[in-house]
Amino acid sequence: MNNVLIPVIPVEVALALEYYRSHIVYSQVDPLNIEAIRRRALADGNAHAKTILRYYDETALNRRNYLAAVLNGYTTVEPLNPSADELRRIAYENIRDKYEHASHFADMFPYDSGYQRGILFVLSELGINIAGLNVEESTEVTYL
Repeated sequence: MNNVLIPVIPVEVALALEYYRSHIVYSQVDPLNIEAIRRRALADGNAHAKTILRYYDETALNRRNYLAAVLNGYTTVEPLNPSADELRRIAYENIRDKYEHASHFADMFPYDSGYQRGILFVLSELGINIAGLNVEESTEVTYL
């Protein structure tokens, strides 16, 4: 009798998990090491880490499902190939997270202030509008 749990997890969690699986050498974070993922989220505001932690910390069932997904594989509620709009939303969220993380240190460190100005410059040059970052929250976001 085969009692291997193959959990169903949300697509965004699957994408974050696959990011860590494929970048384990670069990120130096093992997807099984939740505390390392937690440190990564606190250190640099990594959106993949935040996605995993939001899911993991929500319920005990989610914790079990996440660990089972890492060990045994998983299925997703939606197909794993996200739409262009979903990828763009994730990218915009990552950019916003990086900007907000730098804002905590911009008054103390010139690098972080320059990092923020660089983000705003690139968005302006490319004609990309991200609500709450380079346009007001109520403004409709421009997708390229």
